[in-house]
Amino acid sequence: MAKSIIKIQNFDLFENTLKSLNKIIKECKFIVNENGLTIYSQNNFARSEVKTNSITSDNIVEFCLNDISILLKLLRTLRNENSNKSDFLNIKFIYDQPFIKFESKKTKLRLATVKEDIIQNSISREVKAELTPVFEFNTSSNLIKNIESHSYIFQDIESARIYLTINDNMEKNILYANIGNKNNDFSNFITLKLGDIIFGSLDRDIVIDFDRLGLFNIIDMDNIKIKLMDKNVLVSEINILDKKTNTYLHIKLYNSLRKS
Repeated sequence: MAKSIIKIQNFDLFENTLKSLNKIIKECKFIVNENGLTIYSQNNFARSEVKTNSITSDNIVEFCLNDISILLKLLRTLRNENSNKSDFLNIKFIYDQPFIKFESKKTKLRLATVKEDIIQNSISREVKAELTPVFEFNTSSNLIKNIESHSYIFQDIESARIYLTINDNMEKNILYANIGNKNNDFSNFITLKLGDIIFGSLDRDIVIDFDRLGLFNIIDMDNIKIKLMDKNVLVSEINILDKKTNTYLHIKLYNSLRKS
């Protein structure tokens, strides 16, 4: 197979895409074409759809990595070693099966890809099911971090549950996170604000955990909209646009609820 050139349209945005993705999954399949990069991934409780034109290719290029963090470290090396602006802008990104390569006047890096069947469990597909929002709230990275900082009340973090509730005897139009475990009569409990209700009402028990909560904070943001669907899933979307380079990043997360 001939070498394929992958064009880097926005190095920073590509790097941030990988940083976000690495918080969801450790391995994934990259699909690059003239429109950009698409990644469909899944873990034990969530699915994600990532689309960005921070990198593009005239040819369709598909490859799999079993450790995204290694690629992230290589990008950091590229940035550090190519401090001269002209060298940095002229970095070449090449797919030469079974390797991806980065080359500049000062650096040459090579990273082995893996066969798709090795990471099959982490590969997803576009969600086609019709989902209708029945409840929506707005939160922020700071609010999520505040809740995460209170995990210390549990000796075993795996036993912690986060119940999303509306408390009539507290502030109105606020969604609260009740952190505890209703299956344990001796569990510690704490109630903290998670966000502001935008529309709808809760018609069922909404139970998540710290892992699920953390996925809503893969990029530091002041405005994170989360929708509860008519199915047992919470959906959030991230949209970033760089007008200078006309590049974008779109991430859609489907976060399943816990049964208990």
